[in-house]
Amino acid sequence: MIKVKNEMLKKINLDDDEQDLYEKISKMIDKFKKAS
Repeated sequence: MIKVKNEMLKKINLDDDEQDLYEKISKMIDKFKKAS
């Protein structure tokens, strides 16, 4: 869980790259779909 949080913070630090942010959100949505 902590590892995931650190990855998110790293991604947020790269927020000038909108494509990277989009990919992060897409992966999160995929995780929620698989979980349900």
